Parts: sequence; structure tokens; C-alpha cells
Amino acid sequence: MTVIFIFKGIFMNRFVEKHTFGAQALQGFCAALYIFPLCLSVGVLSGVGVFAGAFAGAVGCLLCAVGKTMYAPCWMLFMPAFFMIKEFGTGFAFLAMLIGGLLFLIVHLVLQKKNIKIELTDAAKAGLALGAAFLATVILTKDYFGIAASGNTAIEMLKSYRSNGFHANWRGVLYGTITLVIMITWPRKFRTFKKYLPAPFMALLIPLVFNMLLNREAYRTPVYETGKYAFSDLSVLFNFSANAHPWWLLPLIGIGFCICLFAVNAFLGATKEDNTGFAVGNVLVSPFCLPMRSYEFGKTGLVGGLVGAATVVALSCVFPLVSRMPTHSMAVVLITLGWQSVPWGLIAKSFKGGAKEITAVLLVFLCFIFADPVLAFLPPFVSFFDRRKEESFCVES
Repeated sequence: MTVIFIFKGIFMNRFVEKHTFGAQALQGFCAALYIFPLCLSVGVLSGVGVFAGAFAGAVGCLLCAVGKTMYAPCWMLFMPAFFMIKEFGTGFAFLAMLIGGLLFLIVHLVLQKKNIKIELTDAAKAGLALGAAFLATVILTKDYFGIAASGNTAIEMLKSYRSNGFHANWRGVLYGTITLVIMITWPRKFRTFKKYLPAPFMALLIPLVFNMLLNREAYRTPVYETGKYAFSDLSVLFNFSANAHPWWLLPLIGIGFCICLFAVNAFLGATKEDNTGFAVGNVLVSPFCLPMRSYEFGKTGLVGGLVGAATVVALSCVFPLVSRMPTHSMAVVLITLGWQSVPWGLIAKSFKGGAKEITAVLLVFLCFIFADPVLAFLPPFVSFFDRRKEESFCVES
């Protein structure tokens, strides 16, 4: 019956206005088509696998009951999570994210009680978005082009590209370029369909079809695919053996990740309801090392959340198809989302504002190039935050 409601709502727009259940189910289904590619891409590229992505997506859909909106893995928080996993292992990263999420929730409740809202300045937002997008591009270029590289900062990754040589997998680059074209043109040229078939979903679906037609046998394909990330394989999670660092670093890394959450949350300009869902969501998905943020999908309601969660899990379970998706396309989806999120207007405004604003933008941007991604969020948090009291942040008595 739910499937009938969804498809009837797609072909009869007036149905969405007449039937609340059908409208919520349709919104939840369409939201899942947007959330699923993000969950799959972040889960696979960070190394925690398809199962972690499916779990995070389902939790994010159900969080609409807490924050009144759905949640999905955040590309901006992907970088600190990625480097924590690579440097310390999934077990250490899980504990650090758990500490960071709990600290964010506690501090958020204290600030809410005191009617204090913390906001980023325009210069800090501009530098943060520009630096994060550049860092995501540097990190994910190796997956886009299918080359070997490693490093803990953007500058180390660039040096690795130079020293190892830029030997690209050109068929994979072709799939990634197709994805790039779809991500850019689909929302502009197919405005009627983008609401029901989001660009990230189509950007993974079309290269998947090409890959299955051109490479019918997975074991003979020259393209990097998700096949090695088995849906039921949880051995990569809770791995504490990869950590060669002292454990006293754990609370420090947790505090650093909490700062990352505050910086990204202030950049998004979330409401107090979103703050609660943001904190709860990042605590719940911390075992799977996939930081989350809120996305606006209209009035989904609990029905939409249930439909969305079921859709994400169902799509993830179609593993014969999911396993053939090129990782090149997943990298391009995250890179494109990063650059599409850059507030170019704020950057132009900051560069017109004088030497102080220009210095602030460049300082934050350079931190993302030379500093560890966890520490790169520190300058906007410390130097460029405004504290102000607002009536909208007050708790009603």
C-alpha cells in the first residue's frame, strides 16, 4: 500500500496536498534517494563499509522525530573522520567521536539554557567552506583517478601524488567525469525530476549501468568497485589494534572533534531543534564513524522517516548491484557537493571588506592545507566566533 501511495504521488502532484500519509511517504522515499548515495559514498571511501553507511542512513531518517528533519553523513565532517580512522583505527575514532558528540550535546544544552547562540562571522564561513572543499578534493582525488597516495594533511597528500606519480585509471576517470557532468547538469536541466530523482542518486546509477554493460564480470573489471566492502563484514569496526598512539590523546582528539561539530553546525546555521538532533545523531552513529548533519527535505514526519529508513536499508541490501558501483563516482559526488556548498557570495563580500576579512579567510583556508583536519576547524572556532543572545534561542517557560 505504501508503494502505491508513493508512485501515485509522483504522477499526481495534487495527491500530495490531499493525503498526509502519502505526502510523508513520498517525501521520505525521495529523501532516501538523496541520503543513500551519501551514506554509501562516505561509508565506502572512509573504509568502514556499506553496512555502516546503511545503518547511518537509517538512523538519520528516523531522527526526523527528534530534530524535525532528516540527517545524513556530512561531507565536511568526512575529512576529520577519515584521518582519525586512517591514523588511529576505527576503535579509537569511534571513542573520539562518541566523546565529541557527548561534549557537543552537553555544551549545547548549557548554551541553550543561558540563551547564548554561537555564530561564525562571514569571513570564517567563507574560509571554512573553501578550505574544506579544497581538502576534500585533495583527499578524494586518489579515489577519483584511482591512484595510490597517502598522508595526514593536504600538503602531505599533494607531496604523495608527486612522489608516487600520477598514474590514473582512465576508465575509472571516465566514470567519475560522467558523474561530475550529472551532478552539475541534472539539477539545472531536469528540474521536474530532480525532486523525485536527486542528482547524487542519478550520478551513481548511470555510471553503475555503464559499468555493468561494459564490464559484465566483476573479477575482470579494471575499475575500482565497492565489491570488497561486504555488507555483513563488521571486522573493520571497533579495531583498536591499529592505534599506535598513547591513549591520553583520546580526550584531546574528542575535544577537537567536538570543536569540528560546533564549527560545522555554526556554518550551517542550524536551529536549536536541529542542534539536538545533530548531537544525538552523531552520538548514535559514532560506532560506525560517520559524522552526520541535517538536510531539509520538507515535511517528512515519522511516516516519512520510517519509509526513508526502510528504503535506505533495502537499497543497501541489493548487494549484487551495490558491489558493482565504481568508487570513482562516489569520490566525485562528495567533491561536487563540497564545491556546491561554498558560499561564493560571502567570499566576494569578505575580499571586499578589507585586510582583516581577507586575512581571516586566508588563515582559515591555509589551516586546511597545512594542519591536521581535526585541528583545521580550530581557528574559526577560537578566533572568528560571535557570541550573541537571541530571543529565538530562549527556552519557553
